[in-house]
Amino acid sequence: MLPVKFRIFNEVAMRKTVRFEVVKRATLLREIFLIFALVFAFAFLVGCGSDEKPIFEVEVEVPVPLTPEQEKINAILDSPELFEPVVEGTVAAEEAFVLNKAAQVAVLCYHDFHVSKATEMVMPAAKFRDQMRAIKEAGIPVITMADFLAWLREEKNVPDPCILITIDDGWDAVHSIAFPILKEFEFPFTIFLYQDYLNAGGRSLDLDELKELMSNGGEIGCHSVTHTNMADKAERDPAAYREYLQVELGQSKRFLKEVTGVESKVFAYPFGKYNDQAIEVAEDFGYEALFTVNGRRASWYDPRAELGRFVVHGDNDFNFNLATGFRSRDGIEADPSLSTGDAKLPFTTFPAPEERVKERRPEIRVDLSGLDDALPESIEMKVGGFGSLRTDFDPASRTVRCRVPQSMRNPECLVYFSVQVEGESKARSVSWRFYFDKNALYLEKPEETRQLPPAVDEPGMERGVQESV
Repeated sequence: MLPVKFRIFNEVAMRKTVRFEVVKRATLLREIFLIFALVFAFAFLVGCGSDEKPIFEVEVEVPVPLTPEQEKINAILDSPELFEPVVEGTVAAEEAFVLNKAAQVAVLCYHDFHVSKATEMVMPAAKFRDQMRAIKEAGIPVITMADFLAWLREEKNVPDPCILITIDDGWDAVHSIAFPILKEFEFPFTIFLYQDYLNAGGRSLDLDELKELMSNGGEIGCHSVTHTNMADKAERDPAAYREYLQVELGQSKRFLKEVTGVESKVFAYPFGKYNDQAIEVAEDFGYEALFTVNGRRASWYDPRAELGRFVVHGDNDFNFNLATGFRSRDGIEADPSLSTGDAKLPFTTFPAPEERVKERRPEIRVDLSGLDDALPESIEMKVGGFGSLRTDFDPASRTVRCRVPQSMRNPECLVYFSVQVEGESKARSVSWRFYFDKNALYLEKPEETRQLPPAVDEPGMERGVQESV
């Protein structure tokens, strides 16, 4: 163990050594700092005195212009309403719209009017007012043709049920008799005009009357040029027949545009007669809706070239009651009705009212066994879409029979029947409707088939052709 004086000396020496090292390192750091300071100052001075880019450059971020789409997104994100809580029960307008394709639209078809005279095609003023009043009191809305077309285009809904009033041909009594009544009840209407009868003198509408109607809720539609049966080829060859259709459908549309300044988008077939060729030509001219007189309501699901109408007769209310009854297909009263009730038909009929049949060409029968004095020669039967049809009367059973001449194109069929009874001044008549069940086509069992012998005389024919039996 070292003496005390040597331990003290040794400790002092160590402290001096440590102090020396600290001072040495501090001096070194000071020198390094001075060198870096001189270099930085030199570089800065050189950069300020020349056009060259300085050694040390501070980059400043310049904002890039936003695209219109980015600005739109930023505006949405900055909106204070974006993060507001959704109130239960509120839905955006575009999400809330649902098209009602099942809406019931009854299209009424009128023709001529008279102060008191009543025939099948002439409506007396008093009866017309009574019908319009009945519609008003029943609360059934009458819509415009523009609203109807917007519904077909899926742009808006129409009231369910509702009525569309149309008037064919262009008689001047539309202006003098029907118009004041329609104006009284504030009902819109559409006039289907054919070119050869507009402004033709006599009992036709003139242009001034037409313009007044159009300025007071009246809309216009085409009804051909000559008002002839467009399904009748009249011995024309295919090219001539197509040219005839183009005139009736195209020229009439151009004519109305020239005299009224309005382009018509709707057409009514004269007499309700048409065929597939007429439909094809109509599509070429851009019609949005073409109307028949087949006695059925217009449905959103109907072909746009075969929309139904009810011809309202001036001497009876049958078609008017059928059109405005608004019954379901199963005969259940679903909406306000203007019909006279559920009174039994004066005759037994087949098919029965509101019945569904499976045949596309059903036989229609009327039992007159309860009318011994019925006059067979006075019998008349009309079927919607086919007009007056030939009937057969069996004197033994006193039954009237009539076969629909062609396959039914529409599921709803309207029948009108009348017969004169000896000693009575007015014929007894009735209208009813029945339905063709399209589902029956898919539910019936397939027909049995037999195998035909191979065809050997005509090359190119397939072997084993099937034939229905």
